[in-house]
Amino acid sequence: MKEPNVYALCLDELMKKKRNKLRIKRYYIEADHKYMLTIGVRKAKRAWNIIYKNVTMGEEELGPTVCPFCVFFSTSRYNSDCTMCPYRKTHGECNGEDDNDYSKIPYSKKRLLTNIWYKKTMKDIKNKFLVEKTK
Repeated sequence: MKEPNVYALCLDELMKKKRNKLRIKRYYIEADHKYMLTIGVRKAKRAWNIIYKNVTMGEEELGPTVCPFCVFFSTSRYNSDCTMCPYRKTHGECNGEDDNDYSKIPYSKKRLLTNIWYKKTMKDIKNKFLVEKTK
């Protein structure tokens, strides 16, 4: 039996926790979840590590430095090639001028995702999925 991709599970959990914190069901839907679980181990591990590093450097709220989808398709730290992004196909381009789900999230909700929240949440996820439990 194939081992589960724990890094994809970590990213999936992070997105679910962001959705719950924002209290916006549309933020991370079933299609996003299904895609996340198809990501290869190397790609998922790279994204998790980049987001984790960005959080340790003080990143917060919503944006390309803390979004797995942006990291998957990034060309540099703040630039992504959104044309292939499956999140864009469902929600619209986040940094586009057209009507998109990202632009509909009030700034007051985005501010709920503080750096402290990210650090605690990612630590909890890391402990749940990445740290071997010993008894």
